[in-house]
Amino acid sequence: MNRLLRGFVLTILIVSSLFTAAVVFGQGGGVPSNQGVVTKNDGDLGIYAEPNVGSEILGTAPNGSTVDIFSVDGLWAEVSYEGVSGYALTSDLEIGPAHVNLQGIAATQSDVALRTGQDIQADVVGTVPPGSVLGIVEIDGVWALAYDGDHIGWTFTNVLDISDPTSDLADLVQSQAVTTSDTAVALRAAPDISSETIGTLETDTAVVVGAEDGVFAYVISDGGNGWAFKANLDITPRGRAHATVSAAPANLREEGSKDSAQVTVLGLDTPLLLLARNEAGDWLYVRVQSEYYIGGELTSGFEGWISASLVDAGDFDLSTLPVE
Repeated sequence: MNRLLRGFVLTILIVSSLFTAAVVFGQGGGVPSNQGVVTKNDGDLGIYAEPNVGSEILGTAPNGSTVDIFSVDGLWAEVSYEGVSGYALTSDLEIGPAHVNLQGIAATQSDVALRTGQDIQADVVGTVPPGSVLGIVEIDGVWALAYDGDHIGWTFTNVLDISDPTSDLADLVQSQAVTTSDTAVALRAAPDISSETIGTLETDTAVVVGAEDGVFAYVISDGGNGWAFKANLDITPRGRAHATVSAAPANLREEGSKDSAQVTVLGLDTPLLLLARNEAGDWLYVRVQSEYYIGGELTSGFEGWISASLVDAGDFDLSTLPVE
């Protein structure tokens, strides 16, 4: 695989945007459910040891800064800012979604639905099987905005095992692109011309494409994330596709050779994400999209080599995969 390309895309994915604060795994016992911008004009925001103005002030956050919010209970929010965790008054915060770059694994027994909005009745744009690895770009309360490279949509956070990325999220990305408009490219909250503009990107900005929807593409960059017109993007598709194990038992190996050490044995119809191929094209490097016991531990999102003769990739052209 082209290591430079993977490094380029991964860098874009993990660099915080202008709207992004660092994700803190601490006081809240996980990831922030929201973020808040300090709107206290008469001084710094106080971060208290307890939800009580009489308790010790552990630290402060200046007006205009962004804090991570783990929970909100009436007048108080559980927050973290630059490593200091405690409680702050919600009246001093403008609360909105948390912009994050995290990994989520579908931790259910059935497919996880990705929806157009934060509503159980919203249209389903796509589904992912149990054990699938997703990229997460926003968390808003009980909802997470996630992508798998083919779709992007909202799903409940409680159906995901959320963590820092342990695998290369760049492999979920379907395309890379460069903005080509002579003027700033608008980023919208939804793939709709009437949707709110949430940011802009300058000409020649490098982005990655998390999903496409008609004339729009969801782009991820260090200048912000959102939906942009594909007409304003020079999009270069990446060779990648979903596939399944077509014959079992199928050995997953450390290298593309029958003499290589076995990682595990895969069952029939195990979902795979195709990442690369060897030069001859008879071995494929894949990410397993379901859970298996490896070394006594239940594991998902692991990678290895499998014989191409054991894989059903449908109409996908395997020759478009990068060579590794």
